[in-house]
Amino acid sequence: MFGFKQSTHGLQLTAILVVGTLLRFANLAGKPLWLDEIVTALFASGRGYGAVPVGVAIAPAQLPDFFAVQPTTCAAIAQLLATQSTHPPLFFCLMHGWLSALAPLNLPLAWVLRSLPALFGVGAIAAMYWLNRTAFSPQTGLLGAALMAVSPFGVYLSQEARQYSLLVLVLALALNCAVALARRSRVWIWVAWGALNAFGCYLHYFFLLVFTAQLLVLGWVFRKQPRRWWALVGGALGIATSYLPWLPIATRHFSSNKVDWLPDPAGAAPLVQLLVGSLSMAIALPVEKQPGWLQAIAGTILLAFALWLGWHVGRGLRVLWQAQRQSLVILGGTLAVVLVEFLGLIFVLQKDISVAPRYNYAFFPMAIGLLAASIWAARAAGKQPVRVWIAIAAGLAGSFCVIGSLAFMKPYLPGFAAERFNRSPQPVLIAVGYSDSLNLALGLSYALELSKSRPLLEPAYFVFLDRSSGYGRVWQDLANVAIAADDLWMVGPGLRRRSFPDSLQLGDRACQRDPENYYRIGIPYQRYDCRLPRAVDGADIGNVLKLAASSR
Repeated sequence: MFGFKQSTHGLQLTAILVVGTLLRFANLAGKPLWLDEIVTALFASGRGYGAVPVGVAIAPAQLPDFFAVQPTTCAAIAQLLATQSTHPPLFFCLMHGWLSALAPLNLPLAWVLRSLPALFGVGAIAAMYWLNRTAFSPQTGLLGAALMAVSPFGVYLSQEARQYSLLVLVLALALNCAVALARRSRVWIWVAWGALNAFGCYLHYFFLLVFTAQLLVLGWVFRKQPRRWWALVGGALGIATSYLPWLPIATRHFSSNKVDWLPDPAGAAPLVQLLVGSLSMAIALPVEKQPGWLQAIAGTILLAFALWLGWHVGRGLRVLWQAQRQSLVILGGTLAVVLVEFLGLIFVLQKDISVAPRYNYAFFPMAIGLLAASIWAARAAGKQPVRVWIAIAAGLAGSFCVIGSLAFMKPYLPGFAAERFNRSPQPVLIAVGYSDSLNLALGLSYALELSKSRPLLEPAYFVFLDRSSGYGRVWQDLANVAIAADDLWMVGPGLRRRSFPDSLQLGDRACQRDPENYYRIGIPYQRYDCRLPRAVDGADIGNVLKLAASSR
């Protein structure tokens, strides 16, 4: 593979696309839908958070109604996002069309939601081939496509019901136009470059960083070419003009408290997280929530691979600097500027975006393009094709880890929580204290996973209780929930273990805390035994209210 014979070039690319497709669609519906994917489902269906009833018990049979797609327009979806979320509308409009088209087939919700991003991920493989072919050579194009196909990070993005695989596709195409413009100025290439960047800005706000990086790098490349420099200015103005209708909403989103979930940076941790996130584009091994011995082995392998890869990438980049400097400047310069912008967000604006590896999509195509080009250049210089196969094998192993839920694990593990909720054969109620819309999405993630495995004869109910005034209000509202459940699981975002009361009132039942069944996996949740059909006496109520006041 990756030979110079033109007769097999197309077959090699076809094989790469087939492998990439199989990896992206493998186990597509097997993993639980997590919080962000629930958000996609609610808005792409045209319903938003208003579809979720609060303060009343929800039966499993009601869940499909919350996600059933309804006829609507892109303008209506944009209005929902403008008021209830912090995202541009384009991806959700595309997803709405996809959900509408597949609705008659009655397919699993997770598969329907993820299949469109998986297709975009396959498109990103082809776009990566085109980018590296344009920037470097046909053989580098094949290797770029292969590394994109087996990239653990690429598989991860493609199996998420979010816009990130589409963003990778759009960014790779935009970079291809940028490389082409550096070689020849054509009106249609300028139009394509402008349209792709405008499209990307309506997909995700961080694409604005990528667009800015392209402007700076192309401005440098065209600094001695006045005609192209002014064409770049005109293209930038056109893209900015296209964004004016959304600009007031974007400005409001930037100042929204919904983005306050990003933590302050903790010392040098963001630098380590960015480095590890970058390495996951080439390899991923079971490290998260694994036994210590396995973490030690995986960590040693990752470190050795990182050193090996860094050595060969450095060697290849030196070769490229002599042979294909302009393409290296465009891809490498754009990558460098985006990384500087990330560091500015983290250390200047105090928004640690490194905690969310998905945001690394903003430099993913540049990283894969340079990785492929440098490995191929080092191979050509050293006549050792084994380097190519080591890189592909490492990516393939990492992709299997992603498919098997051994890498890029969700921080609150909805599958694990549902397993705990499902241990009791008695009727069970899961109560979720919510203060914002994301807590609603969190609870629905638990509910969907539990409903897949729990028999209908063993009922499970969910209820969302407002905690914006403190958990004292939650404990009072819980007493008014008319559900005869033997088990109560209290999901308490923001609560410490000691803040869960020893006893709670559920309707006419007294619920006693079970100390052996407390878990904190991202979000804390505590089991209560409610098999005593009696009211809590006055002393107990006083204790509950005291604990509630102390937990605010």
